[in-house]
Amino acid sequence: MGGAGNGPFAPGPLRGIGIDLGPDLNAWEFWWEINQDRFLDLRNRRRDAPPVVTGSDEFLLREGEVRSARGIPSRKRLRAEVVPALLACAADPETAEACLLALAKIGEGPGLCERLEERLADRRLAVREAAALGLGILGSAEALPPLRDLLVRDAGGRAQREASVRLQVVAALALGLVGRACETTRAEVHAILRRTVEAPGVRREIRAAAILALGIVPPPDGQTRALSLGLLQRRWEHPREDLLVRAHAPLAIARLAVGDPLAEGFVRGFRAVVGKKSTEREVRQSCILALGLLVSPASPEYASTVDVLSDALRSSESSSRGFAAIALGEIGGERARLRLERALQASRTLVRPWAALGLGVLGHGSRRSGASVETSVEALREVLRRSRAPSTVAAVSVALGLAGDQGASTLLLDATRRIAEEGPRGLVCLGLGLAGGKAPRAEMTALVRESSRQPGLLRNAAIASLLLGDPAGVPEILGLLQRSPAAADAPVLDTLGYVGDGEAIRPLVLRLLDRSLPGISRRAAATALGRIGDRRPLPWRAEIAADQNYLAFPAGLFDPTGGTGLFDSP
Repeated sequence: MGGAGNGPFAPGPLRGIGIDLGPDLNAWEFWWEINQDRFLDLRNRRRDAPPVVTGSDEFLLREGEVRSARGIPSRKRLRAEVVPALLACAADPETAEACLLALAKIGEGPGLCERLEERLADRRLAVREAAALGLGILGSAEALPPLRDLLVRDAGGRAQREASVRLQVVAALALGLVGRACETTRAEVHAILRRTVEAPGVRREIRAAAILALGIVPPPDGQTRALSLGLLQRRWEHPREDLLVRAHAPLAIARLAVGDPLAEGFVRGFRAVVGKKSTEREVRQSCILALGLLVSPASPEYASTVDVLSDALRSSESSSRGFAAIALGEIGGERARLRLERALQASRTLVRPWAALGLGVLGHGSRRSGASVETSVEALREVLRRSRAPSTVAAVSVALGLAGDQGASTLLLDATRRIAEEGPRGLVCLGLGLAGGKAPRAEMTALVRESSRQPGLLRNAAIASLLLGDPAGVPEILGLLQRSPAAADAPVLDTLGYVGDGEAIRPLVLRLLDRSLPGISRRAAATALGRIGDRRPLPWRAEIAADQNYLAFPAGLFDPTGGTGLFDSP
């Protein structure tokens, strides 16, 4: 299971002496790819689109009725048109996984939980994984027993096959999604995951996934919180604990300890670990990110934590530098802003994009909280004016967008013209869309029209059009779809999943049902329908992967090269 390829942007490979070493996972673009959903907030952007009743809406709506949730198709329409099409294609080997996940996202359909549970016995691993993940996405109490059984079954077996391990990793994460969505299951989900972490013989990948899942489930009461925090602290502090398990404990602790009296003690412990030269790289990375989640300008640990993170920002280790910039942005406040601005202006080329992104995160947080922190938009604008490095231009553009700098629209528009590379140019478009303003709408529409053969640019230019409130964006993409040969329309269909609304339903359903089309096209149509009809504010991946140390993910969760990891799934 997994996406058809990389996300909107994949940095170029590292190269040794004539050897392709794969993509540089220390690049800031990977952090953005995994964390962008909460900043883009695409569902609410579609909700705010102008209300329209067109075409196939009309026979489902009473006279004068407007589609519910402006820009998002009504539940009635999803039940009438989309769900039957997905159910009809869920048994098709070419489209089964995509249809199961789409049905789970929409959350409609007769006996959906039972249908997903039945597919856990499918002979194909990809279908079993999709069914398990779908049960988690569905998020109902009914999904807990089959996922529990799947996780517990042979978890400590001596001769586990890799396929079984991967399926149990999916089951652990799916249980986390159930506990997050369904309050009545949280105590039991915490107990199951704790037992999985401590049970003898359980593979380290499954234990690490259980810790990831623990961190996303709000504890239902103080006792559950104390038991889970105690377990995580023991695993983190145990000198012989597996590195993969230890690397994920700090971030799970940070999530569960927010607002807890123990939080300050954890902050001091994480800070000490970050400052030790002997600390394993993956553990240091996670402790840096955990400090960003636990500390605020009002905390008594604020100044000391900012100082330690500022030291990490000058580290020789590239991953620690980048995560320190993000953590400083998450913490916010004037002291953090000044340290990031200094790094933006004085640092080496490799640090500058991360410093810019940290300032963007800080500016975004300040805007949302109403904090009176001076912004750094002038410093960011100056770097944008003088920089010629595509990655830096893209990072500064995203940062200006996160800071909501509408005054930078002319600079950003100029950057879209002078950057030729598809990936960075698309990210500049996102920055322009996030910054807001009405002037660049026509330019974004033109970029959408011209980029049908550049998937990353097409998707990000279309998202920028949505962010800018351009009503012409979706019709333009539908026009591209009509002109695209069936063998090459998957990128256009994928883009519709991000920005499409009710207008896109009928053409997507027709493509899904057309068995003369290539499988990749029909799968892309099913995925797009699931995204458009998703009932949750954020995609499922954002609930698990955001703010995590993706450099320490267990194998099979994140595959930026092949796009076959669980978090690469649609």
